[in-house]
Amino acid sequence: MTRLRNAPRAVLAAGALVALLAAGCSKKPNVVDPNFVTPEGTPSSRSLLVITQDLPVYYDIYYDLTNDGFTPDDTRDPTGPFPLYASGPGAVVSTLIDSTLADTYQLLRREANGGFRVALDFPSFPSRRWIDTQWEAYRLIDPSPSGFQPPTYQCRGLYQSEVTTASPLSNLGLASVSSIANIPFDYQGMFNTSDQQKGIVTFNPPDSINFTLKWTPVASAVGYWISIYSFNGDANERLRVELPAPVYLGRTRDFLLVYVPAPASSYVMRGQPGATVLRQKALINKQYYEVKITAVGSGGEIQAMAYGDNRLVVPGPPGSFQGQNHNTWNLIQANAIQLRPGAQATQATTLPEHVAAPSWMVAPGRAGAPAPNQLRR
Repeated sequence: MTRLRNAPRAVLAAGALVALLAAGCSKKPNVVDPNFVTPEGTPSSRSLLVITQDLPVYYDIYYDLTNDGFTPDDTRDPTGPFPLYASGPGAVVSTLIDSTLADTYQLLRREANGGFRVALDFPSFPSRRWIDTQWEAYRLIDPSPSGFQPPTYQCRGLYQSEVTTASPLSNLGLASVSSIANIPFDYQGMFNTSDQQKGIVTFNPPDSINFTLKWTPVASAVGYWISIYSFNGDANERLRVELPAPVYLGRTRDFLLVYVPAPASSYVMRGQPGATVLRQKALINKQYYEVKITAVGSGGEIQAMAYGDNRLVVPGPPGSFQGQNHNTWNLIQANAIQLRPGAQATQATTLPEHVAAPSWMVAPGRAGAPAPNQLRR
């Protein structure tokens, strides 16, 4: 009898304990310690954080009413231009470039009260590795910043998923810039004449090895990231290459990635004292490449980019216009300089196939196309 009487009480007591614990857990404040302003780890000059607010690039849509290719009779969507984001309005986008022994990285975010917390649920793995130089790059996006101004972040490396006092810490990243200025590129009078005949601006040094990239310096920049690459993806990805970043981590082939500290306003392709070279591979004469130049400030923030002087036309998905489906074309401002090293081609209205400009390049003066600053916003 005693057992029969005590059993319900034991069950009731256990239930009450669970409820009490649950209540205690539910009332525990989910607040970051405002004194947690120095994450555990060791600052590393080999862990470089480049950061920006998710600032969009803009593109226009043209309806190909006769399905005969991108021609002057195509009709522009009057509701454009349309914004393209890396993640979405309000997000913060980071690129971490690293050569430490860490195998994954956490993104740490400063909260409204000043303390740091881990921003993402899981650590991030590298998006790109350059095996020959032992550098790699991570793409880290916070879709919901805390509201602390300016949005402030730091990356921390993990060793086999563990944080230690030796965990590398990046520089503090401050997403403090709400618009990205243009870096004027110095073509040094070296233009590809055949492309010029079609209204396309191409930097054409006579030699694929012995030339210098030059630009107008940005007064507040502490350094410049320079990337030379060729795109090898499809049309679905092509527009995203133009988003602000020191290097595109999608389907591109990297030929150069280098950091040059200010006050430099040039980079010598044969090598330059003081530059940090992550990747350098020989270019081929009479081939087309793209050059990104990105200026960063003391907080790793992207301050300016070399926008370039051309626009790209990229096939889009079928679209409906006046109740009928048509092929579409997306027109976007190129945020890179077009490069073609090597001897000039014969001045002709049509280039030989092996030196033809990329199929999505379009002359800036195309009839009906918006001016470059309309797409840049």
